Amino acid sequence: MIGQSDTDSTTSATASGVPSPEEEFLRSDLKRQNYFYAGGEIEERHFQAYLGVIVRYRWLIFFASLVTFICASYMTLTTPKKFRATSSVSIGSYVPPSDDAIGFFLQAESQSDYYIQNQLLLLKSYDIAKRVVTSNREIREHFDRNLALKEQVVTKDGNVVDREPVRSTLDAYLGSISYEMIPETTVARIIASDTDQNIVAKIANVHAAAFIELVKDQRIAAANTNRRFLKERGEESAAKIKEAQRKLQKFTLNNSRYLNDGNVLEQSLRAKHQNLTTNLSSAVLNRAASESELRELNLASGNNRFNIDSATRSEYLKLKKLEGQVDASNISNKHHPWLKDKKNEINVTRESVRMTAQDKVKQARIRYKANVEREKILREELNSIKKEFEKKYGEDVKRSQIKLEYSVLRAEHQSLKQAGTLLQHRIEDIFVNAGSEQKNVVLRDSAFRPDGPFSPNVRFNILLGLIFGPILGIALAYVLDFFDQTIRTPTELEHTVPLPVIGSFPHFGVHSERNRQAKDAQSESLADEDGANTSENDLDFEKFFSSENDTPNGRNLSYSLPTLHYPNSSESECFRRVRTILMKGFFSEEEKVLLVTSGQTQDGKSTCVSNLAISLALAGKKTLVIDGDLHLPSVHKFFSINEGTPGLSNYLLGAASFEQAYRKNEVNNLYIMPAGTTKKAPSELIASARMSDLLDVARREFDIIIIDSPPLTGTTDALQLSHHADGVIYVVRSAKTTKRVAKLGVSRLQLVEAKMVGTLLNAIPKRITFYEDDLYYSYY
Repeated sequence: MIGQSDTDSTTSATASGVPSPEEEFLRSDLKRQNYFYAGGEIEERHFQAYLGVIVRYRWLIFFASLVTFICASYMTLTTPKKFRATSSVSIGSYVPPSDDAIGFFLQAESQSDYYIQNQLLLLKSYDIAKRVVTSNREIREHFDRNLALKEQVVTKDGNVVDREPVRSTLDAYLGSISYEMIPETTVARIIASDTDQNIVAKIANVHAAAFIELVKDQRIAAANTNRRFLKERGEESAAKIKEAQRKLQKFTLNNSRYLNDGNVLEQSLRAKHQNLTTNLSSAVLNRAASESELRELNLASGNNRFNIDSATRSEYLKLKKLEGQVDASNISNKHHPWLKDKKNEINVTRESVRMTAQDKVKQARIRYKANVEREKILREELNSIKKEFEKKYGEDVKRSQIKLEYSVLRAEHQSLKQAGTLLQHRIEDIFVNAGSEQKNVVLRDSAFRPDGPFSPNVRFNILLGLIFGPILGIALAYVLDFFDQTIRTPTELEHTVPLPVIGSFPHFGVHSERNRQAKDAQSESLADEDGANTSENDLDFEKFFSSENDTPNGRNLSYSLPTLHYPNSSESECFRRVRTILMKGFFSEEEKVLLVTSGQTQDGKSTCVSNLAISLALAGKKTLVIDGDLHLPSVHKFFSINEGTPGLSNYLLGAASFEQAYRKNEVNNLYIMPAGTTKKAPSELIASARMSDLLDVARREFDIIIIDSPPLTGTTDALQLSHHADGVIYVVRSAKTTKRVAKLGVSRLQLVEAKMVGTLLNAIPKRITFYEDDLYYSYY
């Protein structure tokens, strides 16, 4: 058979790696045509086409907008209202109460670049949170959701102490606090956010007060630390002074005889001795001062106080900040990238602090060793003079030596007294600064009870839902349209297959039948008054509306035959237009046989055949409808013919004559040849020689022969019948037939050299209103 051989040749060509003629056709057609989305280039779409997508998916857009609006409204209305209160503090520099070294040091520290940043870090620290939560009962109970914070706890020793707040309570409190710096100022805003309108202002004010006190307490704590350190050094210095005084007194008592006798040395040697004595006294003072400095530095670096200078203290504060961040991170994975980076930064900072402190200690040690060496040299010089004097002057030398030793002891005693006096002055300065009530951080503005919530913003959220909902719906509509490969409009059909669209029909259904009934009832009543028939062909409408015309699924077939039951409908006018096109451009004495097929089942092919045949018969053309679908025949249902009535298959088997194979219909000039009773080997029957004989006889007796063939998928019957037909019409169902199926069906027909008349677009949904025929439909 022709169809089978074509299929076999296509399969063998594909298996051999050479493109089949069908594939070559599809490829060449893809290059030639521009498509909306199905491969090839994307054609520029007009505004009407984009608007048509919106209209097509209007209910999707509506429900997307509605759902978005409902979700936005629900989330907005169910989200707890949050209130905000703001207080502000001014971070200034420390002004010392007196002109002393400690005060100037604190002032310089408060004016450094890192000071304000270090102070701001306190605003979100656990230290300040602990102060607020433990000191304020109302705030503590507000944030202690799990009642984990108790008022007091009894220790094992029986002592009652305040219990530290748990971490979750502190985290909850700090979560309600934020801060920001006012640009180009030293004023910081403290922002408290909470769901309780009555407590939010109190949180902001208490937090500001706690911050001010915390900064002050830290300054006092640093001063007290220095005070304790200097006090310890002062006690050590007093003990040394006392010991030096005791030695001086003992030496004076034991050598009073030599000390009272003078004028032993010559004038020149006296000057030399006096000069050495003065230098030695200065060296002793310098050595004592450098020794005190070295001890202070060793103690400071050993106790990690790092009060050496502002630079070392800044590095130390930075180290503590980094360690606090690592402790607060709660990251258990030691290989976590952020944790490794922070630990590396902590190690670098700790090494910097250690190296700075070691450098300071090293410099102090060098100065101390230099002073010790100088003192040693001076003492050696005095010893050499002593030996010289012992040789030359005997007793006078001994007297001079005793006086010299007395001078050294006295100078050492004086230097220790001076160092003790200086240390005592520094202790007094620290007492003054530690006891000062001055606050370099002061409250600028207090927070007030907010009038209303700042979150959620009901108007903004609802407006956002109203705006975002349609945008989401439209975007979803265009996404669905992008992936929709079905043919919907005549324009898309023209761009898909290289054939003219000779007709397009809307969907026939109950939704349009009621309106037609009302209009037809009015026209029928007017016709009855004039004595006319209810139909131009004396139709029996009761018969067509009876239950006998119902299909197995319960649908009345009168909906599918508007040309018969609703001649004044827009659907009927569509078929009449197709009839006009065919009668003017196709049907003639030589061309009478028209084959109607489709790419797949359920495309409405039989519906189009039945209505087109009725329209042609009403125009006076003797029309024969042949049900060529021997697999799933359906034409007999449209015209109330019993399923067991002899027809095409009976004739092809020789069991019935030509006249016995068809039936006259109630419509004048319309004759129906059903599929028949035999369904064995339908493809072989269609390919038999009797099919050609049947059409030859039909050409002589009828003006028009319309063949309803099976779809092109699954069988080769349509391809076989196309050899006997003078023209082929290809039916496409809107919103169901894909572009690939449509192109594949047309390509198969063209490969067997079928004469293509055009295409019909069937069952266009009413929601697809943006196509060429819409205005014409609305005429009725």
